[in-house]
Amino acid sequence: MTGANIISFAITLFAIAAGSLFSNARISGLACATHARFDDMRDLVRAENARTQDKLDTALKMLADLDTRVTRLEERNR
Repeated sequence: MTGANIISFAITLFAIAAGSLFSNARISGLACATHARFDDMRDLVRAENARTQDKLDTALKMLADLDTRVTRLEERNR
């Protein structure tokens, strides 16, 4: 092999290696961004679940109070 062939072969190998590293970095960045979006969505779902649970607890307390009132009225009318 001549010197020019060796240089062109080395340049080709360098280009392939650089492209591979760049591609892996982009894939890793995409994976990190995807994980971050899933984490954000998980936090949002948990917050909505907690808010819904608080509303449900409030509604159940109101129903229990209403049931107590109705029971007292029924007992009073007997």
